[in-house]
Amino acid sequence: MEKTDKQAKENIIKIVLTGPESTGKSTLAKDLAKHYNTVWVKEYLREFAEEKYSENRRLVYTDNLLIADGQNNLEKEAIKKATRFIFCDTDILQTVIYSHEYYNKVQPELEENLETNNTDLYILLNLDVSWEEDHLRDKPNDRNRMFHVLEKTLIKFRKKYVILEGKDEIRLKNSIKLIEEEFQ
Repeated sequence: MEKTDKQAKENIIKIVLTGPESTGKSTLAKDLAKHYNTVWVKEYLREFAEEKYSENRRLVYTDNLLIADGQNNLEKEAIKKATRFIFCDTDILQTVIYSHEYYNKVQPELEENLETNNTDLYILLNLDVSWEEDHLRDKPNDRNRMFHVLEKTLIKFRKKYVILEGKDEIRLKNSIKLIEEEFQ
């Protein structure tokens, strides 16, 4: 697995949106990128899973390394186009956590990559947003536990994070306020 390089543009601040399924990560990433006139990075896992499922194949443990590499590659490309910030709809953190969740193990290189990744801030989205079903989501009754798993993992790996609360426009305003306070 390729390690995440230092950002191509040293002045780019990488902010990762994380949270349980269906907490609005993609929507918020797009909205923040629009507000700051920059780019956002989509969740590679979703694209990867869609392709596998379209071929009637399932995700397997060894896919984790491919997923992490795919996410890293999307980030590297986006950084080239970014202005002050880059907003990522998840990152290696989710891959590590879901590997533990689905396979009860994780490749050591994934955890090493999480330890050394260059995220400036994680925004952990609270459960203020209603669950929206889609064919890839499978934990509607497990969001509270997953929120705590995410937070414990952020703490374990000593990652800087804030918890974001609020719905709709309030959520966006709250996230902008947190970002401005953190990166003035």
